[in-house]
Amino acid sequence: MIYIFEDRRPRAEENQDILGRYKDVAEFTMFDIDPDRDPEDYIIDKFVDADCVLLHKSYSFKHQEVNITKITDQLINANVKVGIYSGGIEKSYVDNRGVATLNAGVMYSNLEFFLKHYRDNGEILMELLVWGNRSALNRLLSTQVKIFLNYFVEGDLSQPLEDMDIVEDICDGFDEAGYEKVSSYILESIPSSETKPTRRQILEAIQSAVNIMENEL
Repeated sequence: MIYIFEDRRPRAEENQDILGRYKDVAEFTMFDIDPDRDPEDYIIDKFVDADCVLLHKSYSFKHQEVNITKITDQLINANVKVGIYSGGIEKSYVDNRGVATLNAGVMYSNLEFFLKHYRDNGEILMELLVWGNRSALNRLLSTQVKIFLNYFVEGDLSQPLEDMDIVEDICDGFDEAGYEKVSSYILESIPSSETKPTRRQILEAIQSAVNIMENEL
């Protein structure tokens, strides 16, 4: 189940039709804990079936011991995906803990994609909430950028690649992101010769593979 903490009534009403179409997997909710209730017990009891919780960043909690940070940490510890949204957030992204931070408008514009994927596949994909139907492309390009920063920022691109294990590491990076095809394209694009390919040739092979994959997404 996906729970959305939305304390802006007009925004909730504006998006109620979406929640109505996916009421079997998502609902708006309130954090109505009693002041004398232990917050951890409350979260465990109320959200026992939660796979994801979306929190308005400025949500007003009545319990003095409750805040966004504490709730986020507890939900993560319980293997619940978390999204934090606000109209004032300019840059939407997913951090290394899998927590999405995103603009409220972006979240609601992508919410139906997100809910449909969850209903159809039983999978919480936070990237889909952040990027909508462009999530696969953004994940591919993000992987490419990380690989470039890790292996190609420093060094002379015209020099031969000394350690061919780097190519394997690069392919592993794309495999882990779910792009095994890119790895195959990279290996096919590397010039075959007795001499080691240059760093530039590896970089060009990566770009060529990514370009092919872009057209398939």
